[in-house]
Amino acid sequence: WILPAILFIEPRGAKNIAESRMAMARIVDGKCRFPWEANMLGFDAISGPTKKAEHQSGDVMLGLEMAAAQGLVANDQVDRIGKAVANHYLSRITKNEGGQSEIRGVTSVNEWVEGNNCLYTNAIADWTIKKYLGKDVDMVYPQNSKGDLVSHDGDRQRAYQQTAAPLVLWPLEREDLVDDPIAFLDRFEGKETPNGPAMSASVNALIRARYGNADDAYKSWRESWKKYIAGNPLMLFSERPGRKDLTYFSTGAAGCLNAVIYGFLGARIV
Repeated sequence: WILPAILFIEPRGAKNIAESRMAMARIVDGKCRFPWEANMLGFDAISGPTKKAEHQSGDVMLGLEMAAAQGLVANDQVDRIGKAVANHYLSRITKNEGGQSEIRGVTSVNEWVEGNNCLYTNAIADWTIKKYLGKDVDMVYPQNSKGDLVSHDGDRQRAYQQTAAPLVLWPLEREDLVDDPIAFLDRFEGKETPNGPAMSASVNALIRARYGNADDAYKSWRESWKKYIAGNPLMLFSERPGRKDLTYFSTGAAGCLNAVIYGFLGARIV
């Protein structure tokens, strides 16, 4: 989340992030999975539900592709790791009765849910496999009874720990999955828990700004930072509202900057 925010304004920092990720890539039997939280040697350093998260490996590849596009890291090194990540995703695929590919038993981006076919996880796995291996795996994308995309299998569309499904529009930019981005966002925005992480409002702002809903985007953007610094005399950015943290939640702060760069300014990396 931080790398795209500093890519243009502090490229040395973005390069350091990318190189650190590459140094921690552990390729075993041609496969690579980046852990949710890694220690200094790149090994998984967390227990609990997020240990079953799978989307972060594709997120790392998105970041490395951004860095490579700016000439900060070598394309051949990124491709080598990308192929290994794609092979990992292939190993996680289960074919259903119709022959389509599913990814089961994952912690969703909506961290309250552990189950099957997280929309963003499946979408970024599909992107990774196509990009680095050139394969079409006919991925399943979860839908409700009306045929609308939802966040995961069994999603009742009532409440989310944080924004999840809209991430297919950014950072993944899978516009092929969504006919009407604003209508798609409308189905999810406002259902995030009020005490959830700061990135939700910034993602909503970014998407609304990118697709022409500027006034509502500005309201969401203000929400993405105002309540997370409230009450802190040093304006330290907290992970959750109402806390006077003594640490700085860089991820949430980066989300606000991403909304400006990739939303209001409309930057795209191609």
